[in-house]
Amino acid sequence: SVLEGRKCAKSYATVADSEDFESTIEEMQKAAGSDWSVRQIKKLLPGGTTNTCEVQSNRVNKADGLKALCDAIQIDVANVWAFGDDSNDIRMLKEMGWGVRMKNHTPGLDGVGDDTTDFTNEEDGVAKYLEKNLLASVVKPV
Repeated sequence: SVLEGRKCAKSYATVADSEDFESTIEEMQKAAGSDWSVRQIKKLLPGGTTNTCEVQSNRVNKADGLKALCDAIQIDVANVWAFGDDSNDIRMLKEMGWGVRMKNHTPGLDGVGDDTTDFTNEEDGVAKYLEKNLLASVVKPV
């Protein structure tokens, strides 16, 4: 694979002149090999960027990163709330103590986790969810 021995976990690529981006993604997947996933990203930046894809290592996962952090700072993963909006968040939402899908999550997350935000990423869904479900019970107005 063209990515063998590389040390990155994720990268983005834009192929602006591709007239058949699905075929371009298939070619990129073949070149990257089975240890990597290549998928189209429709809205990486505000306003969107056409013909952009994410190339991500299948060996790296957010759940593993959170578990390692929890081990390092001695926090049980049962006490961690995780938020996600795409299929690369499935393990994290299942394995942390409380998994929350964003309102604008992709169909691949249907039914995954414990709850769904009332607002999207762009509407500050995480902050509003935490304010409603966590801070409201601990912080009393003066």
